Amino acid sequence: MLGVPPSKVNVVSEFLGGGFGGKGYVWPHTLIAAVAAKVLNKTVRVQLTRAQMYSMAGHQAATVQTVALAARQDGSLTGIRHESITPTAVFDNYIEYAAMASRSLWAASGGISTNHKIVHVNRNTPTAMRSPHEALGHFALESAMDELAYRVGVDPVQLRLRNDTGVDPYSGRPFSTRGLRRCLTEGAQRFGWDKRKPEPRSMRDGRYLVGQGVAAAIYTHWRWPAKARVTLRRDGSALVESGMHEIGGGDCPHRTPP
Repeated sequence: MLGVPPSKVNVVSEFLGGGFGGKGYVWPHTLIAAVAAKVLNKTVRVQLTRAQMYSMAGHQAATVQTVALAARQDGSLTGIRHESITPTAVFDNYIEYAAMASRSLWAASGGISTNHKIVHVNRNTPTAMRSPHEALGHFALESAMDELAYRVGVDPVQLRLRNDTGVDPYSGRPFSTRGLRRCLTEGAQRFGWDKRKPEPRSMRDGRYLVGQGVAAAIYTHWRWPAKARVTLRRDGSALVESGMHEIGGGDCPHRTPP
């Protein structure tokens, strides 16, 4: 597009915070700035207004979710069905994978079904935001778990402990680490869960209603091959080089010795 060989391109990226929030993709205004700089032979800087951010750099996708749980009287799950519908632009097929949250969080002896659909509408393309896909799905799934706990008369913490699993229901592989059981148990002790009243609107502090609830979540830890180079200098210093981009995850501080 620019007619410039890659060897002549130098990308300088300052710290702009997390990669979510519109920074995960190359948007049209970025390309426009590069073209304008070449045409004018001058440095060009493009800054979007707050209002333009919603139309030119993506937004959090809306979802319509349906969750169905099947369980025995003791709360043991026998089936999970989670469906999610996402509106996206007419020229794109962006999917907010909200239902993926239900694949690996709880065990269900009869199986787990997830489904995603998109609807093309006249609006901008959604994008990955804080929070990611799974968080939207967890809200729906865990709300359904609370409704199930109330329906079968099982404590919400005990319901989750009863359906905890050491094996990923989706892949069939054991989790490398999973501290959810300890988290639920210790959290219940520290927060005084045994004093909670299960009926809605039953806990008050003077004129204020007090809500006390529990929810769980799971998020995949992605791993890709990586390379790094460390050069030890004669003066005792070291040069650490790696092809990466700091998006707010703390990679740079981790690579800097104290």
